[in-house]
Amino acid sequence: MLKCGVGIVIGSILIIFAFLELQSWFQKINFAKKYMPLGGLLSGFMGGISGQQGALRSMFLLKSDFDAPRYVATGTFIAILIDLARLLTPVIR
Repeated sequence: MLKCGVGIVIGSILIIFAFLELQSWFQKINFAKKYMPLGGLLSGFMGGISGQQGALRSMFLLKSDFDAPRYVATGTFIAILIDLARLLTPVIR
């Protein structure tokens, strides 16, 4: 029961974010660099619950002031760190 409810909440949040992306005023929003830790915390938390951290992280990074190479490098580095953590998990158990 709880698992279904969490899925509905996460799905609703993703639908809301997709709807917001279609709004012209939302496309003009940029996050300052001081909000990077908050974006990382929120995307990590939501990713731990739903497994959707890539989509949420990309959405946050797109709204930051990164240029294209920095955006790609940041996303790639984060993905490598996540994969390294996943590789070490079976060894720790």
